[in-house]
Amino acid sequence: MDANCHVLTGKLSRALTAEEIDLKEITKEHIGSLCPNTHSSGSEQIDGVWATPDITVTAVKWLPYSESPGDHRSCIFDFTTLSAIGTRERRIVLPACQRLVSSNPAAVNAYIEEMDRQFDIHRIHGRLDDIQTLSNGEFPMSEHCRVLMDKLDAQVIEIQLHCESKCRHIYRPDSPYSPDISLWDKRGKMFKRMIDILDGTVKNPGVIRKQARKLGIAAPKMWTYEECVHGVQVCKAWKKKLSKYAPCLRIEHLQQRLLEAEATEDTERARAIRTMMTREESSSTWSSLSYTFNDNGGRSNAVTRVERIENGVTVEYTEQTEVERVVREMTQNRFTLADSSPLCSGLLGEQLGYLANTEVAEQILTGTYTAPEEASNATVLVLEEVSRIAGVMKEGKVSLSVAPEEFTQYWKRMKERTSSSYSKAHFGHYKAAAMYKQYAQFFATKLSIIAQSGSPPSRWGIGMTVLLEKIAGLALVNKLRAILLFEADSNMFNRLIFGDRMMELAREYDMIPQEQYAEKQSDGQDGTFVKRLLTDLSRQMKTPLGIVSADAETCYDRIAHVFASLVFQAFGVFITAVMVMLGSIQHMKFYLRTGFGESKEYMTALLGMIIQGLCQGNAAAPAGWSLISAVLINVYKSFGHGAHFTTPISRKDHSTAGVLYVDDVDLFSMNSTLVTEELWEEVVDSTASWTELLTIPGGSGKADKCFGYFVDYEWNDDGSWQYAPVPDKTLNIVLPDGSVEGIALLPASAARVTLGVSAAPDGQDTQHLQGEGKARDKWKSISTRASLWANG
Repeated sequence: MDANCHVLTGKLSRALTAEEIDLKEITKEHIGSLCPNTHSSGSEQIDGVWATPDITVTAVKWLPYSESPGDHRSCIFDFTTLSAIGTRERRIVLPACQRLVSSNPAAVNAYIEEMDRQFDIHRIHGRLDDIQTLSNGEFPMSEHCRVLMDKLDAQVIEIQLHCESKCRHIYRPDSPYSPDISLWDKRGKMFKRMIDILDGTVKNPGVIRKQARKLGIAAPKMWTYEECVHGVQVCKAWKKKLSKYAPCLRIEHLQQRLLEAEATEDTERARAIRTMMTREESSSTWSSLSYTFNDNGGRSNAVTRVERIENGVTVEYTEQTEVERVVREMTQNRFTLADSSPLCSGLLGEQLGYLANTEVAEQILTGTYTAPEEASNATVLVLEEVSRIAGVMKEGKVSLSVAPEEFTQYWKRMKERTSSSYSKAHFGHYKAAAMYKQYAQFFATKLSIIAQSGSPPSRWGIGMTVLLEKIAGLALVNKLRAILLFEADSNMFNRLIFGDRMMELAREYDMIPQEQYAEKQSDGQDGTFVKRLLTDLSRQMKTPLGIVSADAETCYDRIAHVFASLVFQAFGVFITAVMVMLGSIQHMKFYLRTGFGESKEYMTALLGMIIQGLCQGNAAAPAGWSLISAVLINVYKSFGHGAHFTTPISRKDHSTAGVLYVDDVDLFSMNSTLVTEELWEEVVDSTASWTELLTIPGGSGKADKCFGYFVDYEWNDDGSWQYAPVPDKTLNIVLPDGSVEGIALLPASAARVTLGVSAAPDGQDTQHLQGEGKARDKWKSISTRASLWANG
């Protein structure tokens, strides 16, 4: 601040440091008598920085007048964020930049040229052909072939990473490229090289002087040291001056190149220049728009601290080793929760193993298995449903061959910026390879061999867990979103075999129940609409209605592999492909990426145990959970649960069990033939049935997220009606250990968020827009920032 008087003895300075205000002047405190005069025509320090005593200042520097605006010196000072805002903000360690970008033709060409050379040197194509001949599609693959395949895979990854390192140099220019700015940049670098000549550190000065003459530097041998230093400063000044016009100069340069290409009828070059112009214009426009419209304003949500509740007290961890240890303990526990499945213990567990690749599993699929007496009724019914589905889909089988055209088509539609691969073989490698027929053929053949042999590369057994905040600032370790980054080609395999082919086959056989809304051409909003129609129907007919929100806890992570394998095989997937995906997960090494960077240690299965679940980030997980929940809902409907009603005109009977959307489940109970007490018993039974069925694949209901409505009506003497009070009864869910836990019963006017919408059975949904942090506030914030962006 300009005090217009001495910073220690002046009137304003004394007022600021008086007891009532109690500020301190920090420049004198750090520099003392060495502080210079701060006005160009003055003789004493009249500018200063005042701060409260609790601010910790670590460094102070006064800039010269030449680097300061106006006629006063500028001051730079450092202070700790801990003293200013109460927390210590850490520097976020970002992943390394990708050299290979498929939208850069020069980089792709250089990458493929080096790939051709390396593949020829190491005879990669021939070695894959040899492995294909030796294995001959046999299952299981011999140990010799497996070792050869693993070595080949490791060498291909080494080649891919090597080729990327050679494909281009990464520059960080101050301004967009144009000939004018490039000229002054090169001249500045040349003057620095001429200084090196004068310092005697250059062995062949003749070459540098020759290059200097080409850049318009006359008689470079005659330049003195001071003249070279001045030359560097002049070049910097010209670059700074031209930087204001850099975007215009860039456009002018590209337009000139485009005219030259069109004049020579070089259509390919002209097309490439137009593409570059369009991309750069779009990038320039959307970079500012993205910052404006982004929810977090560009803030990184990488985790640098976690919290955990220990003995009822929230404990915060901020050091890298502590954060990684706490997360490892959390994930170790999370990925073993599915062991609670009845298929993982007792006689059934011994008979089925971890992958359901035993003779007993085959008997279950063919319908010839007799369950042991210890198996619960729910377990038996679920296994019978799996057997029924396998019988219906007996003729339908998922193909395990990957065609080059499928490989190419798949990678064309993938977004290159998607994170993946602990090995660093990111999406860009496969997008570049997909452009060339010989490499599409190579990688497609490699995936086919893996699918048919049931032996994944050992590389697929290493994953990178990325922690992200679901809610900004909420660092409780069990509330963080953990995304597992699979290897890029591994996730392609999972999506192609399970996410695409298995689901298409299930649709072809009409095996997706109507209650499943996590499907093509539908979403959670459709499920909300169905629920709204049902509550409207209940209100119009004054028919009691039960709705229970019975959400599953961490559904993707609580899937027992033995049950997933049975379901996948029932839906037409060969056991070899199942073993590839689930086998990669069972002993996977989970490294961790946080705001501190990538961890050196990893989490894996304990001795004698396996990692369960499909993992969030697995491209097969949504499809897998959809079909697993389809099996459960079919069994649930066989009990007669659901909402049953007859259309008034056509008199056709209809029924629906509820709405399923990933882990969100709303169960319906309505039947005009039942009196209120009978319907309540139906709600109790249906809730117990569903949550017990959920334990068969290793899942569990989450009591604090579950709740229910029992909507009933009362008539007054004057003929008016009102909602009946909430019954003074208990509604329970069944937990994996067989115990029960009560959930909340809400009145019809209480709105709760399900399927992304805050809704209440009475039809009053104003809370959806009035709730704090809802869509209204988001768009209000965005519109404010957008208007500032537009007017700025």
